[in-house]
Amino acid sequence: MLKDDKKRPIYYAQSSAGFHVEFIVGFIVHHQFPWGCFDLIFHFSRDPRSIVERENELTGMTPQQLKDLIANNTPKATRNIFLIRHGQYKKEKAKEKKKLTPLGREQAEFLGKRLTMAKNQLKIDKCVFSTLIRARETGEIMAKQMPHLKIGCTLDSMLEEGAPYPGNPAHGWNPGPFQLHTDGARIEAAFRKYFHRAKLSQEEDSFELIVCHANVIRYFVCRKLDFIDGKSIIFTEKQ
Repeated sequence: MLKDDKKRPIYYAQSSAGFHVEFIVGFIVHHQFPWGCFDLIFHFSRDPRSIVERENELTGMTPQQLKDLIANNTPKATRNIFLIRHGQYKKEKAKEKKKLTPLGREQAEFLGKRLTMAKNQLKIDKCVFSTLIRARETGEIMAKQMPHLKIGCTLDSMLEEGAPYPGNPAHGWNPGPFQLHTDGARIEAAFRKYFHRAKLSQEEDSFELIVCHANVIRYFVCRKLDFIDGKSIIFTEKQ
């Protein structure tokens, strides 16, 4: 475990849904939570069992036939998703001025170097950044420290910061109905875009980097764990 106080933790969660998330709120201290016990099949109902058990009722399949059908329609590979929050940035009003501070740039460099150290274990298959400048800078600086990265990184405006859920006024964040409506729909769409099982055709485990923002990551993690309510969505980055 790293001791540098400039580095903030990864939060790790794995479920029965066939993929797991590593939540990098900063940079690379590893802590494991016992979230693997959650059964998320209801919200990730593309599990083959949600289909074939009904088929068994209709066609009278034997238990072995049912078992074989499930096995033949269950992905063999696991998608590993790393959610990375941008580095420290300047607190300006204009979006284009919210650039990384020197510490933020150092954090992004460290992240890239740390991922390079793990290159034998993590073969990155996808790399995508929010279009906001602080996330884009973080991703670009990170990628420069990863000479082994053989893929091009892309931008996605769906990952921009926003207000996906009513905030806590005590924290000074109280978005209005219009912002909640537009940001909530966008961030939910981003969740559905990136959080899904591997395709049947995928033969090897994949590793994907998503560089975005605190509220987006917070929503993704709570949404994945079915913790979307007025209490769970307001936890801070340090938590």
